Amino acid sequence: MRVALIWLNSSGPVGVSHGLLILARELVDAGHVVRVIHRRGAGRGAEEADPLWAELADMEPHLVGISFNSSHAEEARGLARSIKERLARTHLLCGGIHATLDPDGVLGWPGVDGVGMGELDGGHLVRYVDRLAAGELPTDQPGFWVRAGGAVHRNPMAPLPRLDNQALPLFDGLDLDALVRAKRGFGEVLSGRGCPYRCRFCQNHALVARYGESLGGSPSSWPYVRRRGVENLLAELQELKARAPSLRAIMFADDRFAADRGWLEELARRYPGEVGLPFIINATPEQIDPEVARLLLRAGCNMVKLGVECAPGELRRRVLGRPFGRERLVEAFLALRGVGINTMAYLMIGIPGQTQEHLLETFSFCAGLRPDAVRVSMFCPYPGTRLHEDLLASGELDPEAEPGDFLGGSVLKWPEVMELRLEQAMRAYTWLLNSGLDTARAEAEPLVEWLLSLDARTWAAEGTRRELRRLEAHALRRLASQGRAHYRAPFPERPDYAFLRAPRRRPIINVDDVAAL
Repeated sequence: MRVALIWLNSSGPVGVSHGLLILARELVDAGHVVRVIHRRGAGRGAEEADPLWAELADMEPHLVGISFNSSHAEEARGLARSIKERLARTHLLCGGIHATLDPDGVLGWPGVDGVGMGELDGGHLVRYVDRLAAGELPTDQPGFWVRAGGAVHRNPMAPLPRLDNQALPLFDGLDLDALVRAKRGFGEVLSGRGCPYRCRFCQNHALVARYGESLGGSPSSWPYVRRRGVENLLAELQELKARAPSLRAIMFADDRFAADRGWLEELARRYPGEVGLPFIINATPEQIDPEVARLLLRAGCNMVKLGVECAPGELRRRVLGRPFGRERLVEAFLALRGVGINTMAYLMIGIPGQTQEHLLETFSFCAGLRPDAVRVSMFCPYPGTRLHEDLLASGELDPEAEPGDFLGGSVLKWPEVMELRLEQAMRAYTWLLNSGLDTARAEAEPLVEWLLSLDARTWAAEGTRRELRRLEAHALRRLASQGRAHYRAPFPERPDYAFLRAPRRRPIINVDDVAAL
């Protein structure tokens, strides 16, 4: 059977759909013909100019699968309709986190024949496609809801696959090196799946609930949080190195890389000799202590990214549901700094109930942690999360509003002054950080005070933006000429990333080795 798998990546950073590439490998191994299509920057301009249509016309697929998250749901809806208009006899299947959490809604879109829910590797999608190839509509297949005539067949979630020896991603036909170059030499890999936490802004808790309805028991009995075998992971990394000459470093994109100490010890023994590239990970604060920090250093870790989100307090506990307090965050950053591993803090603004005082406290607290890098993002109310439900009930969110994206404005309803403060914070967050540094406070505080004195009309004026750029340039020249530590965002294409300009024990990849900083 000919299968086209499309992942939508039209907004936000360039990314790789790990799940889609694993599914493609399993389908090829089962004898199907597969083409993976990365749709980046599409959907703009004349539809006929979209290269997707030439690829689909060339292949004439029997099945088209579209994978997307909530930020791409509207694009997926329009794409599904267009695909069915052009390829009426093609079976159209939607999957990904949004389809998993709203299968009824997605199955109601014009042109959609089926919805795949949750993780479909481990043979689940292969069995579905095999049955289609045999002329059978798989209306009773676990993991899928299927439309047949006027009826909808709703099946339970399929069992979660084991990861110790999972299928490796299918890189054939993919310009992998171009994707690596677009990410400044980084290759993205997953070492595990699942998260034990149920933060109120994250779709993870809704996904766990969906599995719980079907599988029963507790998430630990399925199990939901799983780790790949070291041998299996190293095999993917070695293939990635062979296929992408531009590869300079690895980004492990899963949430809790350092959760299993025994697994990490084995990786630390083998990774330097078998891969040898520096890498960056995400972790949660409770995982990081001095011993784990030393293991990460031995393995070749260059940076650990930690979710700070906002200053510890009621907003963090009650609204976000984040389980880590001030003391644990401080300990984790200190442990990593103690061995010379760089750190990055994720910050979030536009959190429901946030005030100007919360904003200022968050940036001051973050500066006190002294991370080597900071990424700031706008809160996005994703469907299926507890916060999304609360915001709809309170009227702070329009039911028709799309989730938004991390770099845009807030989609919530705010008082005019707070809406202004959020916009200013996204634009000038480096100065809010710098006002919390002893080394940069003298330059930052007057600039921040000036910003906070502006009303919305003055802030919107072009002359104000010119004045802000002038003040920033003057302050940066003073700080740089005197060698004082300060944060700045050096990359225009990624204004959400700021880096601390200061001496450190190991360079930050793609930052300390470029002239921009």
